[in-house]
Amino acid sequence: YGDHAGSAKPLREGKGTNFEGGFRVPFIVRWPGHVRASTVCDEMISLVDMYATIAALIDRSVPADEDVAEDSFNVLPSFLGEATQELIRSSIILHSPNGNFAIRQGPWKYIEGKPSPTLKKSSRKDELVAQLYNLQDDPGEQNNLLDERPDVANRLASLLEKQRNSGRSR
Repeated sequence: YGDHAGSAKPLREGKGTNFEGGFRVPFIVRWPGHVRASTVCDEMISLVDMYATIAALIDRSVPADEDVAEDSFNVLPSFLGEATQELIRSSIILHSPNGNFAIRQGPWKYIEGKPSPTLKKSSRKDELVAQLYNLQDDPGEQNNLLDERPDVANRLASLLEKQRNSGRSR
């Protein structure tokens, strides 16, 4: 699974990549009297979500029309075990050190496979090809489904481009 320090098995690779071993980590919350011990939540959460979540805790809003925390979602309902009508965060953009973008939505992850135009040298050639994985069926990212599911790849590529062009995901 690569030459990264430690092991994320059965996930692929580790930090410094767009593969799950570099991004999928537990998000642990301890808040006695509010968050029940041993609660497990499958909500997709990012560290950037702490801005909007803390703002909600102190009863402050995050301005939707300003360039403040443009990718931060309030995940407090997930921490508190509250049911929501839909996912709080429907997608998340990932970015590797070589400038390669990826997007996750539901069980799918699309890796764009393009390095940054300013990148002088890439040591991660395996990441620099377009890839599509169903993480529910293949959490180890072993079966690239790009050719079998071009509809999903095109939808995710369009969503990634839309969010990149707008400068925000919320």
